[in-house]
Amino acid sequence: MLESITPGDVLVISAQASHFTGCLGDMLVRYFKLRGGAGIVVDGRVRDAARIRALGVPIWCTGVTPHYASQTELFPSAFNVPVGVGGTLVTPGT
Repeated sequence: MLESITPGDVLVISAQASHFTGCLGDMLVRYFKLRGGAGIVVDGRVRDAARIRALGVPIWCTGVTPHYASQTELFPSAFNVPVGVGGTLVTPGT
């Protein structure tokens, strides 16, 4: 998924507002930044908040959690598809 990031892209993740799924941590955000990503929107939580903040990538999320994505009920199933985030439809490429 992150291999397809191009400079200026915004990554949008629908995590169904889960409080227990850490969709991204510092290593994934670092890779996103190295690919040229511009920002991330997560309808859910992230891990490693202090280290992510130090990377300087703008992230909008519902909070932080120590949990990895694989520790909860959510599992990545598709990318580059329309998603609902915060009650708003987000379509790739727009």
